Parts: sequence; C-alpha cells; structure tokens
Amino acid sequence: MPEDSFPDSFPERSVGIVARIEEESGQWVVFLDVTFWKEDATDAPLETVHRRIAAYPTLKRAQVAANFMLRAAARDRPHPPLGS
Repeated sequence: MPEDSFPDSFPERSVGIVARIEEESGQWVVFLDVTFWKEDATDAPLETVHRRIAAYPTLKRAQVAANFMLRAAARDRPHPPLGS
C-alpha cells in the first residue's frame, strides 16, 4: 500500500491515531499516523500510514493544528456503545 493512501474500510479497521509534531528547517511540521488492522496478515497484523499535514511557523500553531486534526480523525472512528 502506498504510504499516502488509506484503506477503503477506513475508519472501521483503524486501531489508533497519533498526531506528531517535528521541527524541520525552522518550521514545525504536523504528521498524522493512523494504524490499521490488515485484512490478510498473519505475521504483522498492523500497518501504519504516515501523512504529513502541514508546516507552521510556531510551535503553538502546530499544536493547535495537531489537536484539531487528531480530533477530526478520531470523530470518524467507531466507538463502543455507551450505557447498558
């Protein structure tokens, strides 16, 4: 699977979502990492897709963007039922 594409069954097979911030050439870059269950895997049941979101001039702006992206990505994931 190419590094920049998500499986067709996203978000049903997603296991975890992580937003990372790294410094790159004086800018702060936000990355989104999404981990999926592989459909036909026996030795390595998980795969991770890394996507570069954008670069920001300040760490604070990168943190705000990372938080926004993380919440937006998590919103589409299935959640366990609440209540009895």
